[in-house]
Amino acid sequence: MNEADFFFGAAILLIAQCLIAGSINLINPKVSNKLLGVLIILFLDYYRYILYGFCINQELLNALLLSKFSLAQFYGPVIFLFLVSIVRPVSSKQFRYHLSAPGLFTIYLIVLIGLKYLYGISIYDPFIAVSFLFTVIYVWLSFKLINSDAWENIKIAKRYKLFFYVVGGYLLFNQVIHVLKPITSYFELNESLKPVYGFLEKGAFIVANNYLFFFGLTEVNALKRLFVPYNSESGIAKLNGNRSRILEKIESSVQEGIYRDPNLNLEFFAGRIGITKSQLSDFFRSHYKVGFTEKLNQWRLEEFKKNLTDQKLSHLDLLGLAHEAGFNSKATFNRYFKKSEGITPSEYRRLRLKEQEDDLSKKSINRSA
Repeated sequence: MNEADFFFGAAILLIAQCLIAGSINLINPKVSNKLLGVLIILFLDYYRYILYGFCINQELLNALLLSKFSLAQFYGPVIFLFLVSIVRPVSSKQFRYHLSAPGLFTIYLIVLIGLKYLYGISIYDPFIAVSFLFTVIYVWLSFKLINSDAWENIKIAKRYKLFFYVVGGYLLFNQVIHVLKPITSYFELNESLKPVYGFLEKGAFIVANNYLFFFGLTEVNALKRLFVPYNSESGIAKLNGNRSRILEKIESSVQEGIYRDPNLNLEFFAGRIGITKSQLSDFFRSHYKVGFTEKLNQWRLEEFKKNLTDQKLSHLDLLGLAHEAGFNSKATFNRYFKKSEGITPSEYRRLRLKEQEDDLSKKSINRSA
């Protein structure tokens, strides 16, 4: 077996790993698993270069319009969003904010390739510079996130930190190699450094890919229990004797305004506290005497009342104020408000305005006297 056959076989095996680990995460309902599945599938983009170097000629790649196309601009944002999804729910606004720029750049690449291969029109190709910029920005954002206080309440936080350092480190290393190649080419050093580049790129890729495969498999709950050590009866997961610690974490999260996130659910909140869903549900019923959803709506209702008197939010209507408080449904907000207060939000606002006017009148009279 020659070198080309060996690396071709290895590439096929790694492709199969990506497809398996990526698929089982994509079909998982959790947002964090779906993002991880997308990241693993995106790694397939690198196999074009592996296969290109050993068993596919350049003419074929050029004919397929693949040689200049890449999805590297998505790696950094997806890693960042995955890490965000572990510590807090990710809103649709965040998805749009972090993925729109890579998406627009991808469209630009497609147009650029089409113009070049269909009409022979060459336009400046900023791929290396832009992908390097995206990677550096999002690796830095991920680094700041992974070292923030947000991970204090996350069980097995070290697992996700290792994920960042392995996968994020590889992406940054790979981008540095791509930046170095044009520089060394300028000094006519590429031929002598080509074996070194090849060894470093392929070696680092195989390590990162295998780690990502194993991480992806063990991030699925059914397999996570087998490979990730976690004793549900130890540490903060042990309810008895740790109730004050759990309450402290809940109140800390409430002070941070976690309830304002419209995507907040029991599973995510439990993960943040470091206990199971059933344990958190039992804790709410025993301590607050209501279920999780009821207490969540109570927090949001109190926030809505505060928003009514906040001058910074005076430009918002009632529904806008409710959204700021965390309610994601007009029907849910109106129904819960009427149930809790006995009147509609509009009636409540009118009463509050009348009270404020009466207070102002009394103060005016007192000053006159």
